Amino acid sequence: MTLLHFRSRRTGTPSRRRPVRTVSRFGRALEVLDDRITPTASSITSSFNGGGVKVGDNLWFSSDIKVSGLGSAPVTVHVDHASVSSDQFNVALPDASITFSPSATAATTTFDAAHNTWLTTVPIALAGNAFLDGGALTVANKLTGGNKPLNWRANFTTDTPGVTVQWEGAAEAYKSFSTNYVALGVNPVDSSSGGKHPTSDYAGTPEAFKAFLIGNPHGVAGSNSNGSNSNGANLAGTAVAPDLYVPPASGISLSGTVFVDADHDGVMDNGETGVGGVQITLTGTDLNGNQVTLTATTAGDGTYSFQDLAPGTYSVTQSVPFFLQGTNTISGIVLKAGDVGINFNFGDFARAR
Repeated sequence: MTLLHFRSRRTGTPSRRRPVRTVSRFGRALEVLDDRITPTASSITSSFNGGGVKVGDNLWFSSDIKVSGLGSAPVTVHVDHASVSSDQFNVALPDASITFSPSATAATTTFDAAHNTWLTTVPIALAGNAFLDGGALTVANKLTGGNKPLNWRANFTTDTPGVTVQWEGAAEAYKSFSTNYVALGVNPVDSSSGGKHPTSDYAGTPEAFKAFLIGNPHGVAGSNSNGSNSNGANLAGTAVAPDLYVPPASGISLSGTVFVDADHDGVMDNGETGVGGVQITLTGTDLNGNQVTLTATTAGDGTYSFQDLAPGTYSVTQSVPFFLQGTNTISGIVLKAGDVGINFNFGDFARAR
């Protein structure tokens, strides 16, 4: 079935993903994301070392990612149902979507509070690691030092077969912190160039709070996971989990165009131009109850598309360019097997001065 939508709306990208459980713990894990139906699970048993963490202090759990096998096309890796746990706590982490883009010139990390999802975009040519996921815990009961097994679990999916993902985690303690993740200023890459924060800090460093790091005056996230933090947050371990699942093509798609609607009629007429570089976010729930969050950037002609979606109910939202105004969201889009949704367009117009 082809779904037509003629009211003005706008863009997005990739595909549906069925969660694949891969279990890994703090440390470095290797994930080969190729085409499988049955997921492969792995785990890392890690120690929670050092001198303990006091009541009222804050732990920041972060992980970073390095991907190989990238070509010239965009690649997105998704993480959901992530958590960090020990015999003293269990922390549910936000979802995450990391896009390696051939058109990106700088790395960015933002937090979508409405959907509890980290959104990171990095250039394909990035050397080094990119931020993957992170979450915080305010310590209610003193955490003692010594060997405290710590587990990091997450579900990984990707839209591209043959991609290899290597990831690792770290934990740090902070005297002052925030659970408002938007305010953290997380460093997207461990590079002094190409990121929002021009520092040599590790990917995942909460730049706005690094002055409050306990046991490390430089606030370098990741150095603690190598043993420099004395307050109980050092982690280590490795694991390999090959053959992660890539969801098969479903044939379900949704597409549209962001354009300048000169005559304000909601229809893209001849002579009306598309708007490139607009971020589109697709959110919703598939028929299995899985939360879906995908992002994309419109092409030069203003077009976008999401391919191989799962049957479900979705919304698409545009980040309206500052020089335009228009409808932000198209909601209540129901997609069934075989549906091809087209003309979910966003007709913007010049902002009044």
